[in-house]
Amino acid sequence: MGKPELEHAYYDSSRLVLEDKIKITPDDSRLYSSLGLPMLAWDIKKKPLKAGEKAVEMLPISKEAYRGSYRVEDLARIYIMTGEYEKAPKRLSCFISSRKVINKSITIRSNLEAVKK
Repeated sequence: MGKPELEHAYYDSSRLVLEDKIKITPDDSRLYSSLGLPMLAWDIKKKPLKAGEKAVEMLPISKEAYRGSYRVEDLARIYIMTGEYEKAPKRLSCFISSRKVINKSITIRSNLEAVKK
């Protein structure tokens, strides 16, 4: 944007909205993933990492591969943006393998539906 003060204001507003939503629905992993990103604008490292890791913990790929893979993707993004480069590939390898399984099952389902017709 080129307007740091305005950028920080928007990031802070989104952080406040997300924190309020977490108070209402503390079991929603999407909110924790989303919360990590506006925190990065303030050069806070621990809090975004903690929020992203909590999101993955709440909805691991082993529990739900499709939605859980999005939490992993968000956490990998937070790792990169905080300079934790060595941690991102480990998370992404799990993410990529889960997406391959999901895509394969979608292809199989589509083929079955085509055969039924």
